[in-house]
Amino acid sequence: MSGLGRDFRRAFAPRGIARLTSEQSIERGHRYAAEGRVGPLTVTRTSVDADVRGTAPYAVSLWVEEGLPEWDCSCPMGERGVFCKHAVAVAEVALATVAPAEADSSDQPAGRDVPTAELLTRIDRVFRTRGYVEYHQAPDFARRVHLVLDLLRDALDAGRADDVLPLAERAAKRAASALGKVDDSDGCFGPISAEIAELHLGAALVVRPEPVDFARRLFGLAMADSDLELFADARDAYADVLGSEGCAEFDRLAAGEWETVPPVECHASDNDGRRFRITRLMESVAAECGDADARIAVLAKGLAAPWNSERMA
Repeated sequence: MSGLGRDFRRAFAPRGIARLTSEQSIERGHRYAAEGRVGPLTVTRTSVDADVRGTAPYAVSLWVEEGLPEWDCSCPMGERGVFCKHAVAVAEVALATVAPAEADSSDQPAGRDVPTAELLTRIDRVFRTRGYVEYHQAPDFARRVHLVLDLLRDALDAGRADDVLPLAERAAKRAASALGKVDDSDGCFGPISAEIAELHLGAALVVRPEPVDFARRLFGLAMADSDLELFADARDAYADVLGSEGCAEFDRLAAGEWETVPPVECHASDNDGRRFRITRLMESVAAECGDADARIAVLAKGLAAPWNSERMA
């Protein structure tokens, strides 16, 4: 039996499978694997084939193309393109029982080995769209994005936090630019946003940048944030990195921005994204300080906006 290459093991690792299917399918697939329902495996370095005993015998194929997971199952869900419980079971058994193959030139490089400039290029390229990404194209778009984010994760785990911090910021900006160009009906940007945020915070906790400069950078990211809201709770999420000095600078910047925001006129339409973002940040500052009166004052300034009126009730 051949060993499994690095691309396959990365694509069908638990973290990768969690992006492909539901928790219910993962739980059922785990049970199928534990019950010995997966038949003998046919393995190459980039693929696995096996039959799985479900309500009937189902043929499952898993493979990678350009580092991306691909699959096929003869069950009704699999025929609709769903990564089903049978596919989960085969992936779990394969990773548990088949030895890794030695790395060769056919494998995509691990993030720890990819130069920073190339990672930057990959980030720019993966978020670049040629026209609008339709609903049926969105899952492939998301898988390709996660493949690049996995490289950043590899780099962070390999001790390259200094590189990953600005790269995660670049990814956040590119994701925000791509948001309006992708059909996000199934919420593919949710996991993408969460992973970028986790990478950025993880790198910041290791690097521990100079707090005042980082507070200014972070405030700029929060105010430039899009509907992804990657940095909407930056004051609270990064408090440990900012420390008292950085938090004070963040609060000063937020207060200065808040002073420039006029009260919402009665019945006025409140579609100003910048107003919404600074309101969120000011609420976060007030909550962190435990100042209920300050929070009420923040909400009262935008009382005419429906989203604030409801929260004041």
